[in-house]
Amino acid sequence: MARKRRFTIPHASYHVMVRGNNKMPIFKDNNNRAAFLEILRNNKEKFHFKLFHYALMENHVHLILHFENGPDLSAAMKRINIMYVKHYRRKYGGIGHFFQDRFKSIPIQKGDYMSDCSRYVELNPVKSGEVEKPEDSPWTSYRTYMGEQNDLVDFDPEYLGL
Repeated sequence: MARKRRFTIPHASYHVMVRGNNKMPIFKDNNNRAAFLEILRNNKEKFHFKLFHYALMENHVHLILHFENGPDLSAAMKRINIMYVKHYRRKYGGIGHFFQDRFKSIPIQKGDYMSDCSRYVELNPVKSGEVEKPEDSPWTSYRTYMGEQNDLVDFDPEYLGL
């Protein structure tokens, strides 16, 4: 039986999560994280999405993405995940499922919920105990919002007060 189509809407932002199968690590080192960000960058151009916030954790990823065309969300995430798994398998080998289920996505309404989601994403490394302060993690968008240059991140209009 075919899967139900994912509910998407045009001109919407989504909190997207992808997790390693059985909560296994998906990043063995910083080179893997850098490769994932490069894959994001390449697909950002292809699918014309905006990346407002991200956090690359050891066994999962949080993204806040904005798509003008709702169905592009599924196509983009499918391509990003496949490209990353190919990168990982070339480097380390392995067989079987890499990610747990399909990615999860939650539509985000403008306003307080967008602010809550962005805080949740960028504070995830602190909450998990990976770092003491959010600025200590190089694998989130937090430092971008604190002034560090990052051409991958599009400033969240809620953050800018627009």
